[in-house]
Amino acid sequence: MTDNKPHLGENMEQDIFDLNDVDLDQIADSQDSNEGIIEAIPTDDPYWQIPSSELAIFLQLASLFSWRSGRDLTSKSVSLTTSTDKAFLECRATDFDTYLLYKIPLTGQKPIPQCLIFPTSTLVKLVKLCPKHLVIKQGQGSPSSLILGQWVEIEPIILDPSLYINTDPIQPKGQFEVPKLLSSLIPIASSAVVPKDRNLQFFTEALQCTYLWSTIQVESPTPVSFILSARESNLLKALSSDTIQLGITESDLPRLSLSTERSTLLLIHRKPENPITQFNFPEFYIEIDPSILHSLVQLSETLPSSSGLLQFQYTETDGMIITYCSKLSNTPYTVSCNTHGKPTALDPSMLQTKILKQLLKPLGNKPIKLGWDSTTLFVQSEEAKLSIQFES
Repeated sequence: MTDNKPHLGENMEQDIFDLNDVDLDQIADSQDSNEGIIEAIPTDDPYWQIPSSELAIFLQLASLFSWRSGRDLTSKSVSLTTSTDKAFLECRATDFDTYLLYKIPLTGQKPIPQCLIFPTSTLVKLVKLCPKHLVIKQGQGSPSSLILGQWVEIEPIILDPSLYINTDPIQPKGQFEVPKLLSSLIPIASSAVVPKDRNLQFFTEALQCTYLWSTIQVESPTPVSFILSARESNLLKALSSDTIQLGITESDLPRLSLSTERSTLLLIHRKPENPITQFNFPEFYIEIDPSILHSLVQLSETLPSSSGLLQFQYTETDGMIITYCSKLSNTPYTVSCNTHGKPTALDPSMLQTKILKQLLKPLGNKPIKLGWDSTTLFVQSEEAKLSIQFES
């Protein structure tokens, strides 16, 4: 299937699509411009009365489609259409790789019959002005929004509505639970420098991501394997549902379908190139309070004299000693722990603080297990497990 992008006029101003000056999280605390002014919608024209909180969720998702550089208009705009049964407002966004459909319930209205397309940034600012309900009507001329009790014309965009719709049939594959730790893993992928680390890999056995020479794994099986970038993972997280229905489109360019009762997200289906990394956790391990590691990481990254390294050492006599490494002098800390199995010595081995800080985020606050071999530190909690190679 071939996707055709619209040709844009040379007079379009790219900066009107900048969403950085609008904070959608403050919508609920804003004063509605129409509050206390009207008791009924003053029009005989078809209109939509849209709950702003619902539209804000969609716009937060749609704003992620504006990431492409250049002057592509479609990815910086959204389409609004009344559903066939007139029960929903169907909101759509796309960047031609990814397609989003988000349904907002409509009640007791004479809905606008045609599709209207607006810049994403325009709707964001209108929702900011009208944080309870955004009312849009369509008469003979341009559409208008009800602001301060008066109808203010808003300029739509003339594009083919079919650009926002992917009609490929979807083959259902089952469902999966959205990982609770997704919010902790996304920042790790977002901050990655190495391209291979900028993705989350969903295997049929578990969810896995890498960070330099480290691997994090979360028990989260899926019906089929796929890869999501950090941006795509943010879209999945924002679908606001614990359970996702998964499918694959039947097309020349297969897309992954992630859907809930009210939304459908289509992403290009990318499969992991390599099999899932198998964790061989050592039979011997110690159990410690993770707050100890968090405190030592904070110490190492705070002081200007820090070398940015923590040294781990274990002997049967002294137990676990973690040393704060400094350009001035090193400071060893004996860590209280419970041992399990036959003790295995660990020669002095270094880890970079900046790597350890990132990897600790998904582990939670309950006691964690530490095991090791000559090259790798293994860490495991109830939520996740990871492996970190020592500095050579």
